[in-house]
Amino acid sequence: MSNTFTNNDIEKISEILGQAPENEADFYLWNISTGGSDNNLVVSLHNKVSFGESFGAIVSIQTTHGYYELHDVLQFLVFEPDEVIFYNDSGKTVSCLVVSKSGACSLYSNISKSLLREDMSLLDPACLLAAMQLSILESKL
Repeated sequence: MSNTFTNNDIEKISEILGQAPENEADFYLWNISTGGSDNNLVVSLHNKVSFGESFGAIVSIQTTHGYYELHDVLQFLVFEPDEVIFYNDSGKTVSCLVVSKSGACSLYSNISKSLLREDMSLLDPACLLAAMQLSILESKL
């Protein structure tokens, strides 16, 4: 898995988000406006960021409700028809940012990978949404 995004990756992300990014060097910005003020997003991807001894990517999302940031993004997954899931894997846990062309945004942090393999009918209801949303990543981890 790559720790940085290629031009082809940026094109795929842009296709799902429905627009080309503003970009400069290794920085990409998508300004997603849905016509109303509640679901506008600014999605930023900083590629080839130095984390001391290694390089990686940071994805941040600014909304009218908050600011979300995921460091050391390993990869992304396109979830048709209109979502991109950016994720990292720290061994036993996974964290991800989910962004939608429709202006939706979700952050899941430090989710146990073992949770993704559990029988969903047996899960505590507090864990169910994360397990359902992230189960699509299981084959990638």
